[in-house]
Amino acid sequence: MIRYLLALTLLISSNSSASLFGGSAEQNLLPAEQAFVLSASINEKGNIQANWFIADEYYLYKHQFKFTPKTEDVVLGDAIIPPGKAKTDAVFGDVEVYYYSVDIEIP
Repeated sequence: MIRYLLALTLLISSNSSASLFGGSAEQNLLPAEQAFVLSASINEKGNIQANWFIADEYYLYKHQFKFTPKTEDVVLGDAIIPPGKAKTDAVFGDVEVYYYSVDIEIP
């Protein structure tokens, strides 16, 4: 189990894109690690439970989540991602996004 927690912190990369809604100037953006705070653990099923706390006025796109182990000895199943909220985005069109937080389970 500790191996999997270490794998999570070192091996999973999420290519989740974020945006500001509200049109603030780029110089006012928070650094990604402050706007999107990741915590993770192993749940009762032995799966990785990842949670992102999303700062006010920021959101994550559902379609941008991708999880890739950094070593060959870790195999991940398909992530269980809850439905997001519908949004019409200027760049991506109709998408699902997450505000405030999102919990994702990764077998």
